[in-house]
Amino acid sequence: MSVVKKKENKFKAVFQYIKGMLQFIVVFILIFLIVSILLFGPKATWEKLAEANTGLFKKIDTEVPIDENTIIKDSENEEQKKNIKSIDIKVPYEEQVLPDFDEEKFNKANKLYSENEEKGLNNKWYFKQLDENGKKIYLKLKNESAYFLDGQHTFNFGYAFNDLLNKDNGTEILEGAFQQSVNALMFDFPELFFVNVRNISIQIQKTTYFTNKTLYTVTISNSANKTFYTDEFQTKQEVEKARKAIETIRYGVMERIKNPSDPYEVVKVAHDYIVDTVDYDRSLELPNIYNMYGALINKKAVCEGYAKSLKYFLDYYGLPNIIVAGKGKNDSGQVERHAWNYVNINGKWYGVDATWDDPVVLGGSNINLNRFKHRYFLKGEKSFLNSHVPDGEIVEGFNFDYPQISPKDFIN
Repeated sequence: MSVVKKKENKFKAVFQYIKGMLQFIVVFILIFLIVSILLFGPKATWEKLAEANTGLFKKIDTEVPIDENTIIKDSENEEQKKNIKSIDIKVPYEEQVLPDFDEEKFNKANKLYSENEEKGLNNKWYFKQLDENGKKIYLKLKNESAYFLDGQHTFNFGYAFNDLLNKDNGTEILEGAFQQSVNALMFDFPELFFVNVRNISIQIQKTTYFTNKTLYTVTISNSANKTFYTDEFQTKQEVEKARKAIETIRYGVMERIKNPSDPYEVVKVAHDYIVDTVDYDRSLELPNIYNMYGALINKKAVCEGYAKSLKYFLDYYGLPNIIVAGKGKNDSGQVERHAWNYVNINGKWYGVDATWDDPVVLGGSNINLNRFKHRYFLKGEKSFLNSHVPDGEIVEGFNFDYPQISPKDFIN
């Protein structure tokens, strides 16, 4: 056989081998696609193929995908206030008739407090102290907060934390940022009263390709077999009804303020309503005692419920205020975990403790109500910090910072 003939036969053999391999690959891919579509459906199959393509060839997108679907705002507006009037819910206050909304009064107060506010910290005090990972989590949950109403949802962060998770201690750092950001969101926006942070969990999925490239995707969702809701709520309808009731209460109380540009009157009306209507719960067994639903609807709460209610009221006119966590030394000399508020008036911060201004907490009655009602109302450093020690530990192992309060009490 000639040399030329041998080369032709060898070429044909190689060609047939390559052809056979290509046919095998095509058949394998077709079978894989058919089985995958039958088992998982076309959408899931396409997503898996796209993920594999990204893992092998494409540069990953580390931006956090955000679907604008929020129920919480950095500030209120007049349209929201006007809509409250149409809600058919009784207001547990001195009168059952809701006051008319005064747009001019509201805008004047809102403008005043916006100008005095320290760099927009009214609803961002905790947010601004998070690291970049925590801020990413916080902003997505905030901007997609309406999904909490559904009870179940998966917040998809894609590859936003891939670089971090490829580091040795990345998982530990991300889990810490998750805990801090979720709790920070609840303290900045107490209107998320229906969300139980213990029912929110983070999931990290790792995929390693044959090229030794490892990609991490992150999701946050309701914990297994649980909804986002606190114990008292079972359905979205129940949550919506509770939200409307609380909004109506705040509207009814705050619209009775004659001069909302006077911060003293704003704080006093809000503070006094809470002290007059809420009872401290010593059993620690009732649902929602740590949020404003327990305080404003059930009329039973602990210090955190008092403090969140006061913040929610003061946010109505945008008066700068924050919830403070720390330790309190009560009249019996006992030191316990405690929560209260700081309020900014004319550029100075003052302490307000609606819980300890409630005579029920001190074992009092209506007879000595006025004696104790303002004992911790707009107080300065000398008269407040001897019994209140702020530490910012809303998450175990991490401490947020607070502003220095005025050396002296506020004088109206």
